[in-house]
Amino acid sequence: MIRLFSIVNKIHNNIEKSAVMITEIVGTRLLTLRQQRQLTLQEVSTLTGVSTASLNNIERHTTSPSIDTLWKISSGLAVPINYFFCDRSRRL
Repeated sequence: MIRLFSIVNKIHNNIEKSAVMITEIVGTRLLTLRQQRQLTLQEVSTLTGVSTASLNNIERHTTSPSIDTLWKISSGLAVPINYFFCDRSRRL
């Protein structure tokens, strides 16, 4: 029983680490794209329909966007949704 708890705990910790990594990757990719295009948060908000507060939270890694929000961002900025998950060395 203790071994099972240990395994479940390790799985849970790995899931939490993965969620943090995804939040950081998405936020960093959004910030980088916005800076490359020299856009303000307000301009990105207008293009995407996502509030400036939400965009700011995503960029600061304090929240992870829902799939719906990520779709709005990718559509508004005309990038494929996988841009937010692809290798950092790739450029548009």
